[in-house]
Amino acid sequence: MCNEFYRSLLSGKEDVLYSILLQGLRNRTQVIRFPLSATISVNRVLGAILHDHPEIVWTNGQWSGEPEKTSVAIPKYTLSEDGICAFQREATLMAEVLRPVAVLPERERVRWIYDFLLENIVYDLQSPHSQDAYGALVEGHAVCRGITKAVQLLLRACGLEATTLDGKLNGEALHTWNVATLAVGSFHLDLTMGYPMFASLYTGRGLPYSRYAAFCVSDDTLRQTHSWDYASFPIHCLHDLSEASAPKESKPKTILKE
Repeated sequence: MCNEFYRSLLSGKEDVLYSILLQGLRNRTQVIRFPLSATISVNRVLGAILHDHPEIVWTNGQWSGEPEKTSVAIPKYTLSEDGICAFQREATLMAEVLRPVAVLPERERVRWIYDFLLENIVYDLQSPHSQDAYGALVEGHAVCRGITKAVQLLLRACGLEATTLDGKLNGEALHTWNVATLAVGSFHLDLTMGYPMFASLYTGRGLPYSRYAAFCVSDDTLRQTHSWDYASFPIHCLHDLSEASAPKESKPKTILKE
């Protein structure tokens, strides 16, 4: 898995548009122009960019334009210059905080980030920036999408690969969580499930619950409470982390005597 995972799923024309839009969003360009032939893919490509680049906190992916008539996108920028500076200061601070964490074994890095964010982000549906990493890291208030973007940023800052996955919770509510790839395999990581308000989702089904109910788990474990487009999502999480990282059993050596 690469850090531009959703880009890898695009077609050649969509990839060209990805480059153009990404540069425009990074520069906060007011009017982004692109080849007319690619306009049918603007929403899909913008979605891929925001999945791949959680550091772009100044837009929510909304844009205006008439794709059937013009090759122009006017993005909606939702964060002031002061807000952007505050986010960049927080990112610099977190890089220093994570410096000693980045040398820990992979599982310990993930656990540290999980615990740190769970203790420092309030799950808040009313926060104006609840859907992005600015709300999670600067304001300390977010919902699942903002939380996953913060997780994604911090895991990457510690040298780990991570992306996000959209699906449903309990078969109904739209939901987002992370998929992290470590040396021993890929795992679902849903920090949102660590908040006590989600305990009933598990206990109501007779499942055991703890703040680590969805910490580095397999497809099979997560599918008890979550659903997603399993057939189309190419990353498969085959084991729970405890199982994947357990030492393999070895048969005792037999000493043959002549």
